[in-house]
Amino acid sequence: MNYLENIKEVLRKYLSDKRDSVSLRIEDITQFTQALETEIYSFLEIFTIDKKEIISKLVLRMYPKSYLGFGVKHEYNIMQNLLKEGFQVPSVLFFNEKEEILGKPFMIMEFIEGETLNDKFSKASPDQIPNLMKQFTSLMVNLHSLDWKKITTGKTQIDINNPYFATDCIIDNLCSITEKFNNKEYQATIEWLQDQKVNYPVENYSIIHKDFHPLNIIVAENNSLFVIDWSQARVSDIRDDIAQTSFLFNIFGGSQLNPLFFKYYEDLSGNSIGDLKFYEVTSAISLLIFLTLQIGNSDLNENQAKLMSIIQILNPMLQSAYNYLIERTNIRIPEFETKLGLK
Repeated sequence: MNYLENIKEVLRKYLSDKRDSVSLRIEDITQFTQALETEIYSFLEIFTIDKKEIISKLVLRMYPKSYLGFGVKHEYNIMQNLLKEGFQVPSVLFFNEKEEILGKPFMIMEFIEGETLNDKFSKASPDQIPNLMKQFTSLMVNLHSLDWKKITTGKTQIDINNPYFATDCIIDNLCSITEKFNNKEYQATIEWLQDQKVNYPVENYSIIHKDFHPLNIIVAENNSLFVIDWSQARVSDIRDDIAQTSFLFNIFGGSQLNPLFFKYYEDLSGNSIGDLKFYEVTSAISLLIFLTLQIGNSDLNENQAKLMSIIQILNPMLQSAYNYLIERTNIRIPEFETKLGLK
């Protein structure tokens, strides 16, 4: 039995128990995205209730042991709370933190028929871009306007008496990751952040997505917008979210969208964005660490051809993120340049 067939059979047994239906079938299971961390599949669930056949298209998302997000239970709770507050995300049917079922923690949620907002952008004419950007930015503004106390989970609690809570959490997290994976080359940049944090007291706490970009927004067939991938969601300064999105536009060739993004955010929220440099730098470091961890994955190192292919794909992103970091800090990382052949 191959890997996909094994997933299909385990899913059948798991959902048969959940639905109390021995006749439940799983069909058309397909890996429909090549995410660097999570494995994501679509499939059909078919079972009978009162002689009526029920067919549902669902999504299976599986999380690796080395996952840097907050985990499946956190993501489930965030999504459930967002739904209660009227913010559109896919409905999660089941989640399981145990590895013995599928070998990894997983989540099963509804499949939203449609396309990503990124697809819309790629097909849009120049005169259509402003309206798409306004829709995109409006979603972020709506998210940031929610009462974060109703969305937060045990992993997103804050100290409201500490004006540097957001920056302290980011620095502590970076220190923890670099220590865990022995990434000593980032020490000078982390010291730069520690020196800069005094200039960044929290201006506006909010629940933030932390990976808010057009690929994570699904435009349903009725034009409703659904935001996916909440594994990094947390409570932080809104600038943390804005800077991350701006950074992603920059490194993926969409820097021309940033002026519109900033304008619409300020117009729609009624707030000035302010200085983003601290959060831009943390976005760059976080991506560099994430991408180098993917390259250092032991499974890939066992397959040198696949490893070189991955490096070739990731190298432009690494180069862009590294240049972005240098532009904002004037700090070069010789060990990093040597390791990955960057300039």
